[in-house]
Formats: sequence, C-alpha cells, structure tokens
Amino acid sequence: MATLIKLLEIGTLRELLVPLERTEFPERRIYAFPEMCHWMMNDLAKLKAGRLRAPETPLEQMDNILHKWIVGKEIRYDRMFKDLMPGRDEVWELKTVDLRIFGWIYQPRKFIAVFGDYADRYKPPRRTRSYEAARRKVVSARQALELDESKFAMGVFDELVSV
Repeated sequence: MATLIKLLEIGTLRELLVPLERTEFPERRIYAFPEMCHWMMNDLAKLKAGRLRAPETPLEQMDNILHKWIVGKEIRYDRMFKDLMPGRDEVWELKTVDLRIFGWIYQPRKFIAVFGDYADRYKPPRRTRSYEAARRKVVSARQALELDESKFAMGVFDELVSV
C-alpha cells in the first residue's frame, strides 16, 4: 500500500492543475487516473456541444469546472456534483452540460477522477452508457488502487465538498 503522495511520485495518479490568478489559491485538489488524463489529452478537444447546445465547448467546460473546483468556488449539489446510487459506494460525478467526470472523494475536498465521458451517452433517448456501469468502474478502480486505507471519505456533500 502507498500514500497519495507516493502514488503521485510514481505516476499512478496525476494532480490536475489550472492556471490561477495572483489572488487565487487552491482550496480543493483533483487527482486523475491515467485513463482520465488520456481522455483529456486525446478525446476531449474533439467533442462538440451536445444536445443541450451549451455556449461553451466541452473543452472550455472542463477548464471552467476544474477551475471552480480547485479555487474553491461554489459547486452546487446535483447540478455540478452528485453522488451515484447506492450512496454507500461513495462514487461521485463532477458534471458540466456536456461532460461527466466519475470518481470519488479521497478526503474532504480531494477528488480522484477515474474517467471522463460525454454526458449525452448517459441520457435518453440515445443512451449508450449506464451510470451503473460507471459506478462499478469507479469502485473497481478504487479497490485495485494500492492506496493506504481509508481509500475514500464518507459523508454528505457539504462535509466533503464545501470550502
């Protein structure tokens, strides 16, 4: 087993960073599995606005949600961050109009992203992916991760996300 710092040092996880203004400081952290990083580097820029026709591209949405998360801006439950059922699994999704980022809260204000995907794939009428499969994938990745216990924080939204 290893600490989070060790997993970052050996490259098992990577911290996601965004440019900050001089007056901004990190209030939350987000770490990513290699699959998440690969998706961000190779697939994200190719995505177009989905069926809701957001004014921002998916890439801009990702930049904005990461910035909001990291600098501690308001993250609204259900609209931007939601737990998947069953809640006891402590699997969460960070959401934008066109994106879903699936993972878990390691410790309060520390999110580990397993993978990202296009939101329309999870919505009717053309649903091709299921939230249940996403939940199972996150639980499996967490179980396989050589991270010291406790691998995840339990609690309610305000305790885990609020700054």
